[in-house]
Amino acid sequence: YWQGDIDFKKVKNAGCSFVFVRAAHHSDTIYPDENFLTNVDNATAAGLDVGVYFYSTCSSPEQAREQAQYVIDKLAGRQLALPIAFDWESFDRFQRLRKVVAEHLPQDTQERVKISCGDGALLCKKESVLYDAILLDAPCSSERHVLNDPKYLAEWSPARVKSLAMQQWALLSCAFRLLAPGGFLLYSTCAINQSENSSLAGRLLAKFPDARALPIEELLDKQKEAAEAVKGSFDMEALPKFEAQELGFSILPDVQDGAGPIYFCLFEKTMDKI
Repeated sequence: YWQGDIDFKKVKNAGCSFVFVRAAHHSDTIYPDENFLTNVDNATAAGLDVGVYFYSTCSSPEQAREQAQYVIDKLAGRQLALPIAFDWESFDRFQRLRKVVAEHLPQDTQERVKISCGDGALLCKKESVLYDAILLDAPCSSERHVLNDPKYLAEWSPARVKSLAMQQWALLSCAFRLLAPGGFLLYSTCAINQSENSSLAGRLLAKFPDARALPIEELLDKQKEAAEAVKGSFDMEALPKFEAQELGFSILPDVQDGAGPIYFCLFEKTMDKI
């Protein structure tokens, strides 16, 4: 586990017999988890079997060996009941994206593209760069997949929605912190559950005084500007129509020839705090 301080005695008393503690994660470099050794020691003291894992995006055997040695060195002789594991959860997607960029973007454009793989909710803690525009296509419950695929239906539960909303908030609040004054953040999901959509939009507005959600009039003006900018290369009329929600907008498949569901909300970071 990697977020904050954990009461491992409560974990033990709740019936758990083992834990895996994250040592670090890797994107462009290695980012250690500050509570790693404390959590290893406290979990061991609580009587839990302990293993550790490393979130990796390495692309060569040499990098893998280097990262394995990093974990061994960090443990400083501590004996574990369970193995050291490597987590390549997003590695295939990372490799596919890198391949798409290499095959389809001109060389001069590729030089301006940085591809990384890591936890987006932590970027604001390690990056000082501010961005003029951010698109956050957040992981979500994706009810369409739930209805159409028995695999996703079996994985669905109210607890999963709650967990996704927590993850979405971590990503959304971090993304807004990385936004430059006057910049825009487009938040999007393919869910219809309001706890993943307008509820999070409202939470962002409540937390950040310099955040505002664009109303439909301004959104339509932005769409006209975009249509002019891509004139001749993209048919804006082919885009599905959207309808306003309490905060943000939705594209719903029952009225858009099967397109969606998609939720989106466009935020601006104002130049001055309100």
